[in-house]
Amino acid sequence: MKIYESLKKIYESEAKKDGRFLRSYKDDFYKIDKEFIKEDACPGDRYIGVLKSNGCGTFLNRLNCKGEFNSAQERILEGGDDSKFYHITFSGINEGTIEEVTYDQALDMSRTVPENPYRKPRRFTLREQLAEMLGIKSMGGTQFDRGFKIKDGDVTAIKIHVDSLNRGVIEVARVKMSGDYDDYDLQNTKKIDEFFVPVGFDKAIELKEPIYLSAKVKYEPFAELTSISKRAFTNAVNKAKQKTMDSELSY
Repeated sequence: MKIYESLKKIYESEAKKDGRFLRSYKDDFYKIDKEFIKEDACPGDRYIGVLKSNGCGTFLNRLNCKGEFNSAQERILEGGDDSKFYHITFSGINEGTIEEVTYDQALDMSRTVPENPYRKPRRFTLREQLAEMLGIKSMGGTQFDRGFKIKDGDVTAIKIHVDSLNRGVIEVARVKMSGDYDDYDLQNTKKIDEFFVPVGFDKAIELKEPIYLSAKVKYEPFAELTSISKRAFTNAVNKAKQKTMDSELSY
């Protein structure tokens, strides 16, 4: 069965029968849960869906017990024993089975069901992908991590290279900023920026030849990276410069 569509029918049916369910925070299911079901869940994954009895939306958590308290347990406990619980098993992309379970059964699963051993992530965050290209473990704590924000709908041209001092450099040109930014962020976010970042030894050699990319953000913090030409990056920089000038003149 189609997981999202089937779960939608179940939740909406329960909400019609019992006015406690789905009174508010409906984006929990219609946006957030939908995203994880359709964009993130992998064959072999098992999840617990919680239709919250307090009417404040839903929870959806992957079962990946590692012997310690985890987010699935936390959400089940928060839902309480008068919420509705559903065990979801994925056999494919948005395909699988849904079984209603009790509070105790859901809690037991959260404590005993291990991570899917065959799981291969379907998507990666922008920072994860850049870290791999730079040959480092994480972007955490770097200039880029602290200084570059993204939101759903953003498009950014990126240049990655190593400078004459063997420093990793990420240059960005904002092609499109989504409507989710407030006026302050739109006014103060640099349309063109440069960040110095660590780089692994092997990558320092490779990145003497720059890499040019387009980063399209559908669901923050995840991004789709595609290769672009040097010319396309230069065009993006020129357009971003013009936007900056226009913004300064209007201000």
